[in-house]
Amino acid sequence: HAEVYISHTDSTTRYMQVHSAGGSNLTDPNVAYQWAKGDMLRILTDRNGIIIYASKQIEALTGYTPEEVIGKTPAIWGKQMPSEFYKSLWQDILVQKKAISTTLTNKHKDGSLYTAQVKISPILDNTGDVAHFLGIQSAL
Repeated sequence: HAEVYISHTDSTTRYMQVHSAGGSNLTDPNVAYQWAKGDMLRILTDRNGIIIYASKQIEALTGYTPEEVIGKTPAIWGKQMPSEFYKSLWQDILVQKKAISTTLTNKHKDGSLYTAQVKISPILDNTGDVAHFLGIQSAL
């Protein structure tokens, strides 16, 4: 299990790169993921969806602080879509290793529902296996 840190490059485009503690870049250049700007929520999870990083924008969007979600899955504010939706999503991002962009319904900490635009991209390790997922989310 790689230790992960985040580096930001190119101050205008703001790409997120994920590196192992040994320094090797885990991002496949073909899966480069634009670092979101403004009020978009940015999260990094392990391959099981456990959140290991959440940007400060998470609180405005979901009501949860970064500290409250680290170690949990996005289901803490999600799970409002039919189970078939999540089966298909996991098939795409984990099995087929495809980036997805979709609209879904989430639940704020206060119980109110909101519609969000979500983009999730798998990050592959040096052997081609999914190591992490990068996600951005914004309310519609």
